[in-house]
Amino acid sequence: MIFRFLVACFRIGLICLSVFGCASDGSDSESQNSGRRRYVPLSLEDSKVLITPTIYYIPQFDVTSAACAGSGFRKVKNDKNEILAELCEKDFKQCLMQGTCKIKKGTDSFLLNYHKKNGADFFFKKVDQGKCSFGYGSKNSVCLDPYYTVAADPNLYNVGDVILIPELRGLRLPNGSAHEGFVIVRDTGAAIRGHGRFDFFIGFDLIQTGNAFVSLGLNDKSTHYPYQVLSPEEAKSYLELRQFPKMPVR
Repeated sequence: MIFRFLVACFRIGLICLSVFGCASDGSDSESQNSGRRRYVPLSLEDSKVLITPTIYYIPQFDVTSAACAGSGFRKVKNDKNEILAELCEKDFKQCLMQGTCKIKKGTDSFLLNYHKKNGADFFFKKVDQGKCSFGYGSKNSVCLDPYYTVAADPNLYNVGDVILIPELRGLRLPNGSAHEGFVIVRDTGAAIRGHGRFDFFIGFDLIQTGNAFVSLGLNDKSTHYPYQVLSPEEAKSYLELRQFPKMPVR
């Protein structure tokens, strides 16, 4: 494992050169203009040891007195065609893209999870928050666990796979705890394809400067850190630590 990580670190150096600077000082012109490096897809060989990250979260919409500028409302339905909520078109698309969203109407609030597609229709379902506080992953029996969940390609990774990312170890999280250095595949995504292509879940926190994962560049696909998929024997203790498929009691 150590040898593979050393090889991966060496490859990071090569990749940095190919994208004109992995250094965080923003010395390349693109970093200065946009805050991000130019994204160059990894080779298949490199993608098996280096991550290509993005971040997803739970957007929140107050529909108590919502007005949709430039667009109408979109009915959010379950697979029985029952209306669960009405959202502005742009908010509906955001809820669909993130997979989960929180709806507030007056004193009532609830989570909606994307469920399935039938033709041109998208169906959602209400989340049992007594069971899963942050929504469901790829299955109703799997809870999303902020900062310890990734969505990954189901053709390459199994739900329950544990991914060790040494760069995460010791990272101070918003709740004050130190990250343990691993994440668990609990989710999938239509755009999440390929080796090392991980979408990191941060719950209700926003993707903004100061967020622990943003500080590591996990919202930028040109950020590449070494990773290792643990064997079932190695993964067992980590799964127990995060109470997979549930999540730790908060």
